[in-house]
Amino acid sequence: MVPVMVYAYAIVLTLVNLLCWVGILFGLPGTWLMVLFPVLLKWWQPDQFMVSWTVLGVAVGLAMLGEALEFVLGAAGSRRSMSTVRPSMPSLGSARISPRRKRGAGP
Repeated sequence: MVPVMVYAYAIVLTLVNLLCWVGILFGLPGTWLMVLFPVLLKWWQPDQFMVSWTVLGVAVGLAMLGEALEFVLGAAGSRRSMSTVRPSMPSLGSARISPRRKRGAGP
């Protein structure tokens, strides 16, 4: 017999993942949050068999593949629009990398 809390966790996780999916439309890292929440649930409730570590590992791999595909397709799109790939390189490390300033351009 399956405990009632498993259904409650599944419903809450589904709603949270739906919000993360909508967050992707606004530029939030929804894919990684959709992977993070089941990992946290598995860590918090390890005795409940809702999601296996194998499935979570596959989800992480698919998220990484999606990020790589997004980067490659973005680079191809920028090249098609007569731009260079160089401006998109900082996105590999962090979105908070500030552009270099010219000497004497301010404080």
